[in-house]
Amino acid sequence: MGTVKPRYIKRLGQQLLRDVQAFTDDFELNKKLVTENTNIESKGIRNRVAGYITHKKKRTQEEAEEVEELVVEAAAEVEETKEAEEVEVAAEVEETKEVEETKEVEEVEEEGKGGGS
Repeated sequence: MGTVKPRYIKRLGQQLLRDVQAFTDDFELNKKLVTENTNIESKGIRNRVAGYITHKKKRTQEEAEEVEELVVEAAAEVEETKEAEEVEVAAEVEETKEVEETKEVEEVEEEGKGGGS
């Protein structure tokens, strides 16, 4: 684990992230972009800023992937719930049909008993 970055590294990195959209999770590319977009002469400070930006981009990418996984899992759960509800509804409909058929048979039998006397 790296050291805690000084405030000026974080501020400069955050400002660059807001102003320059080309930063990625590639440290070498970020070093070039920091050189192009700032007047930092110190190689060490440039590398620290580029490292901070790289770290932030990787974290953002990982968080986005985690959110995507959660969305996929939630969608799968919703689909499973819908399927389970459809099965339950189908079972209830089938049960209702059976009850209605039983009532109709009983009514026919009662009519048959009552009409013959």
